Amino acid sequence: MRAMARGICRPTSVQSMHLELLNAVEFEVIHGKALPIISSAMMSHQHLGVKNSLCKLAAVQFFTEVLDKIAFENEKDVHLWEFLNSMLADFDMAPEGELLPLFRKHQAVFLKVLGYAPQVERCVVCSVDPLTGPEKMVALSTELGGVVCAECFLAGGRGILFDKSDLGSLAGQSSPASKNSALDTFFEYTVGRKISSLSFLYSVLQ
Repeated sequence: MRAMARGICRPTSVQSMHLELLNAVEFEVIHGKALPIISSAMMSHQHLGVKNSLCKLAAVQFFTEVLDKIAFENEKDVHLWEFLNSMLADFDMAPEGELLPLFRKHQAVFLKVLGYAPQVERCVVCSVDPLTGPEKMVALSTELGGVVCAECFLAGGRGILFDKSDLGSLAGQSSPASKNSALDTFFEYTVGRKISSLSFLYSVLQ
């Protein structure tokens, strides 16, 4: 939901320390003319491990950006709430050297929670297992919502070629510590635009 925090930028604002980015906050809302107005805000968790690391903050920003673009307002989603809390807790405690594998892991879970996870067990055209066979590459069709086997792809099916080991990350089968994953492509197709936080994440991880 969207709500207004009046006077939050004033130096004397009591609520400013509570209503910071990524804080878990308990608050009440009162009726406003345009938007509900936040009152009695009380922070319950700051996630300082994320806030004190630019790399962790960049990784978490990806999930908040995607959520802001595709989530429906005023709809309760317990599974999504639980995912966000567990994701933030994991990044809070993770060593910076392990961020990219952890990021891939949560990307795959995020797709499932949102209901956008693609079909990877079978070709979306002919139902053949696309991961079998000597080919090193397999196609991902974002339009059809899953993978396309080599024969269907060569027969005129559309898709983007990926290494088979990378494509397995879409189902959470592996967490490759590489950039430009199939997960990134699928998220950008789902959102309908480039996700700026991905570029920022990869730039700070260099």
